[in-house]
Amino acid sequence: MSNTLACDLAVVAQAALPHLQKAAPVLTSVTWDASSALAGGGDSVICRYVATNSASIWTSTFAPSDVTAVKVTVTMQEPIFNTVGFSPNEQASYNEQQLADTFIGPMIQGVVDAVADKTFRQFPGTATYNAYSASSTSFGFDELQASALKLLASGSNNLHALLNAPMEYGLNKDLAGTYGASAQVINAVEGQYGKQVGKVKIWPAYNFPKISTGCAGIVFDPQAVILATRVPPALPGMEQQIITDPRTGLSVSIERWGDLTTGKLNYSVKLSMGVLAGRTFCTAHLLDADNP
Repeated sequence: MSNTLACDLAVVAQAALPHLQKAAPVLTSVTWDASSALAGGGDSVICRYVATNSASIWTSTFAPSDVTAVKVTVTMQEPIFNTVGFSPNEQASYNEQQLADTFIGPMIQGVVDAVADKTFRQFPGTATYNAYSASSTSFGFDELQASALKLLASGSNNLHALLNAPMEYGLNKDLAGTYGASAQVINAVEGQYGKQVGKVKIWPAYNFPKISTGCAGIVFDPQAVILATRVPPALPGMEQQIITDPRTGLSVSIERWGDLTTGKLNYSVKLSMGVLAGRTFCTAHLLDADNP
């Protein structure tokens, strides 16, 4: 078994890539500008989203229509990081693959979870535009689609949902009982890209943020939140490897440095993010009638 001190950081980073690919998809639910470019706290990133897009009926020509894009400036926050240190004895206990699977993978998941939590907390805390009240004990397919109609009526057609655990349980129970157990994995891609239920893609309940009392779920269009992710520059004396999920574009920095004071070899996963609220009418709140 190789000594961690002699581990090739590039090999460790590539071994950790599947963990990044597993963690990243939930961020695709919002308008997201992902890049491996370097950016730190206070830097500005220009993001764009399409404001209008409609089809036309052919008459005599296929003349293109103008696309209206909204440009917004997102200010990057201080990096989110997860760091562990190894003593000399610990360093000798893991090879590259073991290090990636045992430590770096969970560290990546923790960083992405923190990004998702900060992102989803941008949803408005009150049901300013759309609200649908339902009982968590009887929530199911029909109630989900009824809440989605609030947004479909205003032109949104790429809908996602975050439900708290009781609402998600009720939906799964309804799907299993009414539509068959296979309905629970309709259009799921490798188990990571949500669960398509009718017009809405459902994301796992552990991603649901507590944004207000009585709010048990959010149905939303990606334009409700604008997210930018970048890679923070490494400090002098640190080794750095950047890995990128080819499917979503999410990049993180994996860094390593030795601390002569503690005698430890430190590994860190880092990510820069900036987020702001987008179009507030692109959200519909699910209110729990049993726990208002």
